[in-house]
Amino acid sequence: MGEGRRRHPWLLWAIILLAFALRVYHLDFQSLWRDEVDALRFATRPLAQLLDTFTKPGENGPLFFLLLRPWLQVFGQSETALRFPSVLWGTLSVPLTWVLARRLLRFGATATAHAGAAGVSTLAMLLTATSPYLVWYSQEGKMYALVVALALGSVLALLWALTAAAAGVRLRWLVYIALTSLGFYLHVMFVLLLPVHAVLFALGWPSTRRHWRGALLALASFVLPYLPLVWWQWRLFTSPTFDPGFSPVSLPRMFAILLVAFGRGMRGVPTIGLVSVWVFLLLAALLLAGGKPGSWRRPVIILAAWLLVPPLLLFVITLRVPLFNDRYLIYLGPAFYLLSAVGAYLVAQRSRALAAGALLLALSLNLVGVGGQAVTPIKADFRAAAAFVQAQRGPTDVLIFLHPYSRFTFAYYAGWDYAWREAPFTNDRQRVSLDSTGAVLTRLVQGADHVWLIESEAETWDRRAFNRQWLDAHGEPVVTHAVTGVRVTRWALR
Repeated sequence: MGEGRRRHPWLLWAIILLAFALRVYHLDFQSLWRDEVDALRFATRPLAQLLDTFTKPGENGPLFFLLLRPWLQVFGQSETALRFPSVLWGTLSVPLTWVLARRLLRFGATATAHAGAAGVSTLAMLLTATSPYLVWYSQEGKMYALVVALALGSVLALLWALTAAAAGVRLRWLVYIALTSLGFYLHVMFVLLLPVHAVLFALGWPSTRRHWRGALLALASFVLPYLPLVWWQWRLFTSPTFDPGFSPVSLPRMFAILLVAFGRGMRGVPTIGLVSVWVFLLLAALLLAGGKPGSWRRPVIILAAWLLVPPLLLFVITLRVPLFNDRYLIYLGPAFYLLSAVGAYLVAQRSRALAAGALLLALSLNLVGVGGQAVTPIKADFRAAAAFVQAQRGPTDVLIFLHPYSRFTFAYYAGWDYAWREAPFTNDRQRVSLDSTGAVLTRLVQGADHVWLIESEAETWDRRAFNRQWLDAHGEPVVTHAVTGVRVTRWALR
């Protein structure tokens, strides 16, 4: 890993081991949630159906499920087996951040700036290793940890291609094209990184001028693998009936959500005021780098583009179709922590005490966030809910799922050896009333003496609680149990 590795190899390896330890600790503490169970279901369906998802409208991340398939065949479908690939990809992102920082900070920078690159790279590596947000998604059986690693690899490959001699340039461009194209099939929002790559190329001018043919070839090459995605994305985007289930989010709130996510992770503590230390470090990087012409101005602009351009483009998309979720932009994480590390370094040139205090607070936020996530139930706890129901239910009990899709997560822990029903949808105010809901439920529970209502994300299906009202009116609740994100109630029907 270059000069910094030769001087302090133990420090780099210590950070990598720390990253792995934080990601593997309490890996199975959180119950699986519906997206993770979906990953299992999608990866294990017949191969022909799985391959069809590469061109099927509405499918996101088919490549991840294809990659996950052989892993599950070898290691099984336990919580740990499902999540462990994410541990590995999340750990890999830490040294990739170090390599990217070294290369990017030397991209168009002066020799003076080179001298600080080693320290900033190591600090960025540490912030990435301890990030509660990146640790969280390194413990989830989905594609997000791999998306971060591939985003880092894609930018690294581009830098590699732009600094290539004539003899090796074709291979480097092929690597860049391959990694970036794979990203399209890992997550549909990966494409929003391409404008950031364009900014990197433009800011490298005129030294990147000799690579303009390679850049145009890469752009043309992206069209072919992306065409199957463009077709169905455009059809959904222009459909007047397409509703992805997200609420509209303003641009300031979008940035605030991302700041909180990268600044403190998945828990609601510590307070938002403490998270402002990240704003201080980011602004320090932007303002102080600009005051030193020829040093880190270009790398900082590239990182700022990486941090700002994808959310801006996603906001434009959401003006037509609400699609924002912070995890869709998880690949902003490396830019967030690298830019913060640059800010800390530049502040230290003026006040070491101030920089040390800001870094101490930032690292404390990271570690408090990671520690809290590791011992606090956050995901809907279907593991505990299923165990409770299985211990209490009778052989003829009927289970009603509200939201109906939660039946797959429940079945992961309880199997399918019971009678189950989908709760009627009631959020259509013009067509659904309490009476019409009752008529449906009467048919669903006909002949049953006891009924369970399994509620999770119920407001997205039954905001007015018609299902519960009808059961209260026609039965006597005999047992109820609530865990994180799930409530189960058993009624003896009259």
